[in-house]
Amino acid sequence: MSSSGESTVRPQDGRGAGRTGRWGGTPRLLGVDAARGLALIGLIAVHVLPEENDATGDPTWSYLLFAGDSAALFALLAGVGLAL
Repeated sequence: MSSSGESTVRPQDGRGAGRTGRWGGTPRLLGVDAARGLALIGLIAVHVLPEENDATGDPTWSYLLFAGDSAALFALLAGVGLAL
């Protein structure tokens, strides 16, 4: 134990060092974290950026890229996170 009263979990084989979960049990899955971050950026883009071009009325590229898919990806990853 460290002097501040926190325990440190150190893997025997060196994998996952510094990348453990909040409670120090299993290593983080970087792919799931990256996909969750991408979904969050997509959700922010859909809600902040305009949906259509004011001059032409056509949908913007950001709306076409992120609309619908980001929410579905975020919900899917929430389920994956709970299952793990």
